[in-house]
Amino acid sequence: MSLLRMAGRPMLASMFVAGGLHSLRRPQDVAPLAEPVTRPVTDRVAALPESTEQLVRLNGAVQVVGGIMLGLGKFPRLSALAIAATLVPTTLAG
Repeated sequence: MSLLRMAGRPMLASMFVAGGLHSLRRPQDVAPLAEPVTRPVTDRVAALPESTEQLVRLNGAVQVVGGIMLGLGKFPRLSALAIAATLVPTTLAG
């Protein structure tokens, strides 16, 4: 692994771990912004929880796990895919 990858992955991953921890600890801060995005999705996908705060926590948990895996270099493509999947609703809500 090159020096750039060895230093860059943990630095990139730290942003997602920090943001995910914030979503896990204080979902009520983000829930009002996420409400317009989560309602249409929960209406179509029955497996997802109905509560917006639970969806925000789930999104944060995926970001934390994906960030840790990316930072450690474990399954980097899978973790990057998981992070990218969480960024779609996050970007739409923002």
